[in-house]
Amino acid sequence: MRSSKIFLFILTAVALLALLCLFFPADGVKLFGITFRFPSLERIMTREEKFNMDAFLSDEQRRQDSIAKVLSDSTDYYIALLNDSATRFYLPDDNFTFFDAMFATMDSAQHQQRTVRVLHYGDSQVEMDHMTSRLRSALQEQFGGGGPGLLPLNGFTPVTAAQIWANGSYEKLSSFGDSTVSRSSGNYGPMMQCHRINGAVSAGIRPAAHRDSNDRILLIDHLRVLFNNRGGTFSASLDVPTAGYSQAFSSSAEGVQHFDWQLDSIAAKINLHYSGSADFYGIMADYGHGVAVDNIPMRGCSGHQFKGVRADLLTSAYSQMDVALIILQFGGNSVPYIRGEKALERYCEELGEQIDHLHACCPNATILFIGPSDMTSTGEGTWQTWRFLPNIVEGLRQMANQHGAAYWSIYDAMGGWNSMKSWVDNGYAGKDYMHFTQKGADIMGDRLAQALLLQYEYYKFRQRGADFHLSDCSSNNPKQSEPISSR
Repeated sequence: MRSSKIFLFILTAVALLALLCLFFPADGVKLFGITFRFPSLERIMTREEKFNMDAFLSDEQRRQDSIAKVLSDSTDYYIALLNDSATRFYLPDDNFTFFDAMFATMDSAQHQQRTVRVLHYGDSQVEMDHMTSRLRSALQEQFGGGGPGLLPLNGFTPVTAAQIWANGSYEKLSSFGDSTVSRSSGNYGPMMQCHRINGAVSAGIRPAAHRDSNDRILLIDHLRVLFNNRGGTFSASLDVPTAGYSQAFSSSAEGVQHFDWQLDSIAAKINLHYSGSADFYGIMADYGHGVAVDNIPMRGCSGHQFKGVRADLLTSAYSQMDVALIILQFGGNSVPYIRGEKALERYCEELGEQIDHLHACCPNATILFIGPSDMTSTGEGTWQTWRFLPNIVEGLRQMANQHGAAYWSIYDAMGGWNSMKSWVDNGYAGKDYMHFTQKGADIMGDRLAQALLLQYEYYKFRQRGADFHLSDCSSNNPKQSEPISSR
């Protein structure tokens, strides 16, 4: 065969393959229950850029260092860092005073002998205290406080912030989960779940440190049981064997209420006994005064469960908890199912209603929405970011800001498009190319904490009155105009 014919054959084959790439449906063709896909022409013609996680993180740090050298401690310095960073917050109306009321509350908590709470809700990305532990450490180092925070009667999912156990007459009720989970028609608490006690229950708490938390998590000297009495007399007693401490409370009043125990020393092991009929919403295990950070994982959730809790119950519970900040970390579970603008619009509309519900139930709290990480699949023959994920990230940002919440993007903070593969290769994310390992969660938790504390530094800078004018930032967020009043 002549070389010209061989060349013509190759050229014809390439042309046919190019046409196939050009006209093959992007969503593939389904035959006999199997979906067949073909790479796009753009995909074949474009050389894949490999993301380098270490270079991304170090380059960003060098950029921040260079800004600090040039601008020093000034308004321009903070504006440059807050506007031009992968870990930036997107604020409603670009209002740099958005977090001011929350910071004022945290700053004054120790002086006012208060424990104000940060509630970190999320899907499976926050299980096992992921990200929460690092945020807790940073905030308590800055504002005081200690202890593991809000704990269930028994683990809904694995709990690492403390060892907990319970035995006796109780059942689990949840606003989410599969059909095997018992429901309760909106009678849930701030964890979106509760344990219904019917009779006698023995329980216990033992402080437990894990390698990703600091020693403050081991400190417990104050406990508060939050419950909803369901009739009759509900009783609770607490014993600390090592301190010789024992005290019991009982109540026949109706509604959401709490029992408090203030210990004279740090507890190494706590025994609890309950009797009666009540919905047990959780026990807050804290130390001193300052900030408590609560890890509340909701496995498999998309963030639509908050309206499923009765507003009167949630309002009363939040009031008795003294909540300063609510973090909602959702979106990852919905990424594979949102493939178009209409589906995204419906999802964001539903999430906006959840945020409005939380604003109504806890009007003094600041709300922060954290969007999904980069997520990859093999839909086109190799690991690639879900094609519609950037649209979802942008849609969630707009939704959060429109409903009076700040937005923080894990997707951007880890590097954006196709960054997940590098995180997996470095051992910072799992082989499902969706979830962080503990090491990866530590990095993201630190990045979130650093971004929030940078906002705090800017708040303190403005409090000093240096180089700042009200015209430098908008103030269209009336909900955040005043510090949270002491309860």
